Amino acid sequence: LFEDWAHINGSAIQLGQKRLILIPDLSIDRSEIRVPQFWVNDAIHAGDYFFAIQIEPDDSCLQIWGYMTHRQLKTIGEY
Repeated sequence: LFEDWAHINGSAIQLGQKRLILIPDLSIDRSEIRVPQFWVNDAIHAGDYFFAIQIEPDDSCLQIWGYMTHRQLKTIGEY
């Protein structure tokens, strides 16, 4: 069981049989999505889809600016 949640960036949402991982990102460069290895390699917590998001709390806005499947991350992702 993973107990150091303070160091994990992201949130999981279960939709039926699919698990979505939302990864908040503040970077200006949107040419890549950085996913913590925990969300990719941990069989219990891994997701089916990963979404890079930006949250603007003052505007009550959540923007999804990129996504990738687990398979894409495992085959073309770089560590």
